[in-house]
Amino acid sequence: ALSQQYLHKAVLLVIQHDDSGDVALILNRPSAYTTHDLLAADEATAIGDTQGAWDVWYGGDCQGITDPGGVRMLFCLHNAEKLAGQSQEILPGVFMTDFAGARELVGSGSAAKEDFV
Repeated sequence: ALSQQYLHKAVLLVIQHDDSGDVALILNRPSAYTTHDLLAADEATAIGDTQGAWDVWYGGDCQGITDPGGVRMLFCLHNAEKLAGQSQEILPGVFMTDFAGARELVGSGSAAKEDFV
């Protein structure tokens, strides 16, 4: 579709496939956004803002950074086996957690910000 040019040469990682449909993340679309651009001030305060801004990649339009409904899902991918217990394995050796979970892991010293994409 002409309205979805961002899918041209996109690398997609399917994270869910069932009778209700598919969910995938676009892996090769960086954006100019950071978490400071996307999170409301009260939300940033609630999760603590001691780690600074995190880069945000364009993962897709459904619940993504350009979702017209404003519902945003921020996911973080990693391959750190030591964090497997706090994450969902979506492929062997590839794990996913939400942004709040990633921030908590970094804040506790269990992970580094650089462990996540």
